[in-house]
Amino acid sequence: MRCDGWGWNDERGDAWGAGGSSASRGVTLYRDPKFAGVSEAFVSDVPDLRVSRIGDDQATSVSVSRGCQARLYPHLNYEGAYTEVSSSMTDLRGSKVGDDSATSLKVRCDR
Repeated sequence: MRCDGWGWNDERGDAWGAGGSSASRGVTLYRDPKFAGVSEAFVSDVPDLRVSRIGDDQATSVSVSRGCQARLYPHLNYEGAYTEVSSSMTDLRGSKVGDDSATSLKVRCDR
């Protein structure tokens, strides 16, 4: 997630917004449905969730701060069909990225 006032372009060339800054804003991934189990809050992009506390292919629910959005990708380095989340989701089953399938993460927070 970039919360420093800059947007980003992913390698596929689609620009996706500009961020604002706030340490209390961002995205939290949870291993279990309904915001339960091991969790981790993110305030920067994560090209490889294997190096995070939440882990690779482990996220089942996601909490999104007001004014923020997340993109969850099924592959390393923001590859694959992502799921864009602009509000909290208690269960990722049925989303493009699916349950226990997120491998990388991008987040944008408005000013």
